[in-house]
Amino acid sequence: MGDGEAYMVEFNGWFARKHADAKRRYAEQNPEPANWEGFYQRRGVTFG
Repeated sequence: MGDGEAYMVEFNGWFARKHADAKRRYAEQNPEPANWEGFYQRRGVTFG
């Protein structure tokens, strides 16, 4: 496991513990990095 993968695992756990509204607000303020495309959608974040 490389540094990027370790970060992704840690971030995923942190994000999973957030309430749905907090996830949506975070996603709106912090666009996904290009190589994380679909991250928010796969975790149930909806926009609009």
